[in-house]
Amino acid sequence: MTEFISSFWFNQLLPPWKSDGARGWVFVIEVPHEDVQGYLDREFNLAAPDRAPYYYEAFPGRTFGILRFIDHPCFYSGKATEEGRNRIQHKELTWTFPAYRHPVTKDNLVHRDTAVVWIQPFSFDNNSYFMFSSREVLGNETQMAVIDSQEAKGGPGLRVDVGVQGMRKFKPSATSHKIGAFAIEVDNKAKTEDGQKIIESSPDLDRFIGTLSGSVNFAPPPEAEGTLQTGGVSPFAVFQGAIQDTVKQFRDVFDWDVAAYRALVSSRLRYTDVKDPKFYDGKYIDIRLMWSDSLKETFTSFFSVEAPESPPEQEDAVPGYGGGWGDNRIGYPLGKELPKDDLIDWQMPSVKLDVALAISFTANAEISAEGTLFTYGHDGAHAG
Repeated sequence: MTEFISSFWFNQLLPPWKSDGARGWVFVIEVPHEDVQGYLDREFNLAAPDRAPYYYEAFPGRTFGILRFIDHPCFYSGKATEEGRNRIQHKELTWTFPAYRHPVTKDNLVHRDTAVVWIQPFSFDNNSYFMFSSREVLGNETQMAVIDSQEAKGGPGLRVDVGVQGMRKFKPSATSHKIGAFAIEVDNKAKTEDGQKIIESSPDLDRFIGTLSGSVNFAPPPEAEGTLQTGGVSPFAVFQGAIQDTVKQFRDVFDWDVAAYRALVSSRLRYTDVKDPKFYDGKYIDIRLMWSDSLKETFTSFFSVEAPESPPEQEDAVPGYGGGWGDNRIGYPLGKELPKDDLIDWQMPSVKLDVALAISFTANAEISAEGTLFTYGHDGAHAG
């Protein structure tokens, strides 16, 4: 270790991060078990060349993950010397799923003294200050994005549009510009459902929520006692005290195929004062992945979706929904009204994701850095 040289350029928003009155929507999506385990094997279980003393394993059976949209109207550093400073607003869209983290002995024996952790393969954020801080400090795979959201007052209606810098097609004449990435809509006719009934309708979903809830030791508020119980613990525990593990690495300047630094980092996300949680059946949710060469690898790797057929004339498609291509629709997929940011290029086909369950809530949040679990290339050294 050596002293970090601070400067204006590194005047970052340091953890713990706190968020007051965060508005959240969680969309539960089923994904192939082999895709989840494949990602864990590539990112966490791979020898590099030494192995971390942990083995990460996907949940058995049907596997679910969470696409999480959070609007942070008041986000700031809780660091003692920074209290009350550097307050920002930002919005994020994150893909995350739970996994088992098993300790491994020097004899390569896997202990079943297991922790349930959250893995966050990618995230989009509309504030560069937080994006660079989360990447630099925790190693989060966060990308800068344009995120526009509109939520109906007193109702379930929600629309989230996400655009990123990229290219529809990789070709010599292509230029990088803002392209559509995600389009999300919650039908304003959606009715608040009995969360317990939705969960109990699927044994696998019930087990998924129950396992997560039991792992984070959440005590529901008094008015919630005895309601929406799954496995003896409130499903709202999904939002409480979740351990998040990330791979933090920096590429070597001489050999770009190796990392000058690589480590497993653990952080913790806590939600408090959870208010007005509401459950919605997935049939009311429309989530579209906008298909481009810049994002197709992400979509196929984590959601196991197939590429939509795209007509060759898509370059000249008329903006808006449909574009006159029948089933091979080109353009913004959620209606005739285009998003506010008309500089985003939506002239791509889209793929729809199936949603099992949606939950909305308001809460205060805190993200703290718990420590470094393992540093590669340092004789198996651990850091606090």
